[in-house]
Amino acid sequence: MRPDNEQIKLAIGKSESTLKRWGASSCAMAGPLALWKARTSKLQEQAPPIDTITAHDWVWPAYKYLREFSIGIQTPEEIHELTGVDLETGQRFCERAQYLFSLPSGVGDRHRMQIYHPGSRSSDPARRLVCPASPEGPEDKDVVESLAQTLSSAARDQRTGTIVAGGLESYAHSVWYSRGIAVFRDPDKPERACDFVKMLEAIGIERGDILWYCFKSDPAERSKFLPRWKEMFEINWRNSPKPINPPNRKSNAPEKWFGIAPRLDRYIAKIQSKSPGIFGFRFLMLMGFIVLSKTPLPTLEKDRSRTAASKSNEGDVIAHIEGQGITSSASGAGITKARQPDILSDNVNSGQP
Repeated sequence: MRPDNEQIKLAIGKSESTLKRWGASSCAMAGPLALWKARTSKLQEQAPPIDTITAHDWVWPAYKYLREFSIGIQTPEEIHELTGVDLETGQRFCERAQYLFSLPSGVGDRHRMQIYHPGSRSSDPARRLVCPASPEGPEDKDVVESLAQTLSSAARDQRTGTIVAGGLESYAHSVWYSRGIAVFRDPDKPERACDFVKMLEAIGIERGDILWYCFKSDPAERSKFLPRWKEMFEINWRNSPKPINPPNRKSNAPEKWFGIAPRLDRYIAKIQSKSPGIFGFRFLMLMGFIVLSKTPLPTLEKDRSRTAASKSNEGDVIAHIEGQGITSSASGAGITKARQPDILSDNVNSGQP
């Protein structure tokens, strides 16, 4: 549709004197019409509407599906009615959650999984579910709600989808159980560390909001590996790596290690802890690995350090999954109590990252 002179005047938003001058020219309204065309062409080139997929659309339905399926009381059909997750998608979720469940770290488990307590009337013991432990504190919930939309959008964007998938896989294989930071072991093999940093940037966490950690048994001793990490990520004195005690101070291996975690203060309404939101971020990364990532799962070797008692506690969950036609390689440690990790505290069971 070609607008008339009056419509063009309204669209331009110029002063009355300017409109009179243009209208008096030999080519009536030629200038305003060109401006109108330029304005409408810019409107057509604007970005599509902002993605509105939130944590309530993908994080919590998937979490509920995994939790209820792992408990094993309801049928898959009933869980589908409860969560809206179809059986095929739910099976994929369970396979990826089982992989995280079985992933070892040193002599223990790499990931915190939900603990199910049957109740005082039941004689069954509490058991570890094939489902990431959900955050309970307000700081952690703030982080999940704030970053779930950005993570989902970046994972489905053609420009950043591969970056997010690589970062989620990197985090899943590198997170330190008790402290919630991603630990990378060798500057000669920095691929996973680079993937994780690229993913942080893809979801809007800038370099200035990334925390870096080095491992030192003796704070006074200079590391020959730290300069290589700093050069790799262009780290300067404004955000220099913080020293952190390694899990085994008698070993020289941690000198090569490098820790990375996001600073999450700006996503939290009220900060109440030393490491705010780190548990919520861990939960979101694991749910992202389960729901958003489509990378093939590596084959895990059996962890011979698992005890027979631990396997017995988890037998009911594994039997239920196998009974629904989902292949699983069962392994896992005994019951562990989820708690808010403190990155810099030494008064925690550090474990082996």
